[in-house]
Amino acid sequence: MKHSLLFCLLFFSFLLPAFAGSVDEKVKTADSVYARRDYATAIRLYEEALRSPLPAEREAAVQNNIGCCYFQTKDYGMAVLSFRRALRKESGHAEALHNLRLVESRLEDKFNVSSSVWEGMKEALAESGMLRAAGKWAFWLLLLAVLIAGVRFFSLPEKIRKVSSVVSLLLVLFALMAEGLTFLSPSSSEAENEWVVITETESHAAPSATSPVQRKLHPGTVVRKVQDYPSSWMSVTLPDGSATYLSTAALKQI
Repeated sequence: MKHSLLFCLLFFSFLLPAFAGSVDEKVKTADSVYARRDYATAIRLYEEALRSPLPAEREAAVQNNIGCCYFQTKDYGMAVLSFRRALRKESGHAEALHNLRLVESRLEDKFNVSSSVWEGMKEALAESGMLRAAGKWAFWLLLLAVLIAGVRFFSLPEKIRKVSSVVSLLLVLFALMAEGLTFLSPSSSEAENEWVVITETESHAAPSATSPVQRKLHPGTVVRKVQDYPSSWMSVTLPDGSATYLSTAALKQI
């Protein structure tokens, strides 16, 4: 039994580097194809790479690249979807944030959305990358606080031990503040309720194609699902907070 387990461990230890290398090769090939402006082939290769398990940061980078391909082909609905999927994996991905803002400036649908000061602060923190690094900072600050607090157990002057206590308490406080920043990132439940309009569609007053049309929606508009209805319909809220009904055939989940 020991020999079989050892064989399995050795087998996977050799297999994993080769597996990672194949993903790297696909991404590199996709990058070169993208440079030749063969965006359809680049998308296919990037999506093949996504079928393999990737770290969140790596998956965010590949999703961002897919979004760039769709942006170049003016498929703004799929571009918004890809950039938002990248940000769902890594909320502070600077390139995806920049690219999302760029594609949003070209969308046909415009909504009067009033963002609060709090929302503005969250966006600024996300763009600066602080939300992405907050968890790591919290860990290292807490570790440093423990190490400095350990000075008290050495035979050192009382003044130095008091200073170490104050410094360690301050570091713990900063660690708690850094950890608190991580809660500003969108929760998974919020992201799961967000959908993107992929094809031009009409919103209705009820979950039926025969109900009165309220407005026309174009690719790239992000809506929040409220409730599912029979025959592939759902109630949603638009970016301005108004409620309407859409066919799920025109939507993709982020």
